[in-house]
Amino acid sequence: MLSHEDLPGFQPLNTPGGQACIKEFIEQIGGVDLVFLDNVMSLAPGEMKDEEAWRRTEPLVLWFTKQAIGQIWVHHTGHDVSHGYGTKTREWKMDTVLHLTEEKRADTDLSFTLEFKKARERTPATRFDFQDVKIALVFDEWRYEITNAARPAKVSPLTGKALNALTNVLAGDQAVMLPGNRRAAHRDHWQAECGRLGLIDLSKPHSARTLFNKFRRELVTANRIACEEHFSWMIR
Repeated sequence: MLSHEDLPGFQPLNTPGGQACIKEFIEQIGGVDLVFLDNVMSLAPGEMKDEEAWRRTEPLVLWFTKQAIGQIWVHHTGHDVSHGYGTKTREWKMDTVLHLTEEKRADTDLSFTLEFKKARERTPATRFDFQDVKIALVFDEWRYEITNAARPAKVSPLTGKALNALTNVLAGDQAVMLPGNRRAAHRDHWQAECGRLGLIDLSKPHSARTLFNKFRRELVTANRIACEEHFSWMIR
């Protein structure tokens, strides 16, 4: 934790002096992986409706990126709570924009809906990781509820057997753990299990690959599985 009161002569982060101070501090402590900057109005003051105040901050934004330092900038809404206050240009270079809207609950004062206004990493295979969600802190316990979760769709009987093959791999020693506590299967192991069950003919590589990819696409479209590169996992 670092407060601007801890830095004598602290200057705003949209000035060369303020940016130099932050860079020096990070170097002194041996580097960081992620920074939270709370908040834009306090750390990079100026007319929030005008892009100039934020434009002067962009050298620091780009420096964080070049150093492979993740950055989360906290900002506020105005009277219109549907978007961040002021110029939208501050979102242009960001990969993700999260928007929190107050959600009234009788049992807590800390409750909100989280939605992704922008998500560059969202793909057809990962779109369910970016669903709107209601989050609340109730009696010191975080609770959440997916607001519009897509229901799994029906799949053909043969594709259903391919899903069973994936389940077999996920239950065995060949499964791996991905970030986010996701138990996943490599496509080679899943494809081999499909062959063992007689769903595809591995002696015919081209037709086997074509049919396996059909299973995979159908299961993703039906919201049964998610995939990332060579790995697949179940959607609960």
